[in-house]
Amino acid sequence: MYHKYHVKGLILSSLEEGQDNKRVWVLTDWLGLISAKSVSGRTSSSKMRLAIQEYTLGNFSLVYGKGGWRLVGASSDKNYFELMRGSSLKLKAFLNVSNLLKRLVMEQEMGRELFDVVVSFLDFISSSEEKHVFLAECITVLRVLYRLGFLDKDVSPDLYLQDVDLKSSFISLPYESSYLVSIINKSLKETGV
Repeated sequence: MYHKYHVKGLILSSLEEGQDNKRVWVLTDWLGLISAKSVSGRTSSSKMRLAIQEYTLGNFSLVYGKGGWRLVGASSDKNYFELMRGSSLKLKAFLNVSNLLKRLVMEQEMGRELFDVVVSFLDFISSSEEKHVFLAECITVLRVLYRLGFLDKDVSPDLYLQDVDLKSSFISLPYESSYLVSIINKSLKETGV
């Protein structure tokens, strides 16, 4: 008998496997980033089909066996794609953060703080004006790099150590977005990503 893990998570991306199966990459609150297989997750009769769409925040039940992680239950709390459907800029910003996470985060790397940073980012951009999206993306990438240990030690802590809440960061951030981008690019160049 396998142990069942119940986690809160965010579907970063998915991939079709076979005729009815689906592989999903889930950033979870305490298991970190995992890749899980959903058997028959694409069929119209699947109860999990709507809960395992990309950009969905929800509760997931998983088991770990010799074939890796398997998704055995899912319920949706919020679908960020539906909230940001009208803005290609917001969707692209999340795609950028999602791709960065998939490249830098090792599977099953613990990270409650990382999960909170990404969910805070999505909550902020899904309800904000488009003019704030780029700066929010920069701040989020800096916070991700910091939590993963990829940020240069010379960078001022007020860029990434503030509250997870992005609204407070906008009020007190004295930097231009071009400066933030230069820090991000330097850090990514040094990591070899």
